[in-house]
Amino acid sequence: MAKNGTNHKIKHIALLLGWNAEGLHRGVAKFARERGWALDVLGNRLHRWVPGWQPDGIICLLGSDANIDAYVRRVQVPVVNIGYNRELPVPSVSTDNRDVAQMAVSYFQSCGFSDVGYYYTNGGPCDDERLRYFRESAARSKLRLHILDTSVRNRSTAGADARFASLRRSLHQLRFPLGMFVENDDRGVELITACLEEGIGVPEQVAVLAVNNDVLQCEFSPVPLSSIDENMPAVGYAAAQYLDRLFRAQPILDPDLSVPPLRVVARRSTDVMAINHPVVRDLLQRLAAQFNTRLSARTAASWAPLSRRHLHALFKRETGRSIAQYIMHLRISRAEQLLVETEIKQRVVAERAGFSDEHHLIRAFRRIHCCTPSQYRRAARCGITLHGSD
Repeated sequence: MAKNGTNHKIKHIALLLGWNAEGLHRGVAKFARERGWALDVLGNRLHRWVPGWQPDGIICLLGSDANIDAYVRRVQVPVVNIGYNRELPVPSVSTDNRDVAQMAVSYFQSCGFSDVGYYYTNGGPCDDERLRYFRESAARSKLRLHILDTSVRNRSTAGADARFASLRRSLHQLRFPLGMFVENDDRGVELITACLEEGIGVPEQVAVLAVNNDVLQCEFSPVPLSSIDENMPAVGYAAAQYLDRLFRAQPILDPDLSVPPLRVVARRSTDVMAINHPVVRDLLQRLAAQFNTRLSARTAASWAPLSRRHLHALFKRETGRSIAQYIMHLRISRAEQLLVETEIKQRVVAERAGFSDEHHLIRAFRRIHCCTPSQYRRAARCGITLHGSD
């Protein structure tokens, strides 16, 4: 191809992920358009490659497919890994599992759970890491942790049907009500299905929270599945940025980049408050209905038939937050949703989320997310910036 009288070769990038991840593909594609790259996913879809064909660079998920791993080892081109497998010495980009675990624990706390669980299937490095960080975060928050471990059954030669039957039996050993965290949406749907087949209410007895926020899968679950949006477009965009730096022989200061998740997308599977005290439960319902008004903690406390001191102590014991902290939690969650899902101006976001003005919204985001609302919105649309990027 000619450009200004010189040859200009388009770079061909193989996207070898082993599974369909719409958000991840979107993030890679956004950067590819900016650089004029051509993306090739044919080899990934067919699980084979044309003999002698070699791309200019590869973005892949190591450990997901033996054929992909063997191909990546064979070709001599720049490679960026997406995920948690570190067998090859190449730059990697993945979701920050420490932040994911803390987000899950904080969410269950906001729902009033004292007991939380993790559905462990020995699914690989990601499952191990999420369990470890979830355990640590639950301990810091003084929550009782229950592990639903099917890892031994998962390795059984009897197959998935036998493992699912064992899962169903194991559910009756749990303590209800329970906030249950799972590695991904696949496992979330599996857990919901097993609960329903055993007559265990979701979310009344078991509230299920997953990770990925695959909208189609979450909405088609027997009970619509709540899931953490781990901002896969930003992961894909960052991986493409890294590949571009490799092409330019520029240094990569953090070869193991962790991208923070965005938010919990709440659906029916966690639509419950595990609060036993009727006064606190009623107050939570009123807060959920009026948090986006000019509501103060003092006004909210006046709704309850208890002294202010007694109510504040009771509320903190039941939810893990003060009334003011809970109101802020609801407002931040609403602002996150508006920033990600709409194009409305920041001052309108502040108004609809219950902040007194745009300045208070910005200050809250800086304190909680270490960024401004506009930076949060850009990050949700792949606009993250790496150290040293052009």
